[in-house]
Amino acid sequence: MIGVFSKNREEWYLTIWAAAYYGLTIVPLYATLGPDSIGYVLDHTHVTTLCITSDLIDEIAQFKKDEKAQSLKNIIIYGKFTAEDLGKLTEAGL
Repeated sequence: MIGVFSKNREEWYLTIWAAAYYGLTIVPLYATLGPDSIGYVLDHTHVTTLCITSDLIDEIAQFKKDEKAQSLKNIIIYGKFTAEDLGKLTEAGL
């Protein structure tokens, strides 16, 4: 399974097609679900790879620090990110 936590954008669409090509299941996450629901979904689907936009890096790093989404190991970032963003994710174990 691969998770996608992003507003609609071109990369979202490309991720869906790539997942279909490789036989992966997409787990869509939306900000309107709220942090508790997002953590719950990540924990129960055992997503190991999550595609996000850079504005969600802090939230995902915090999930990992709070011992939610323990199966999560890989992050794919849509768009630009900084070395500081990368440091936050690395510190969180991603």
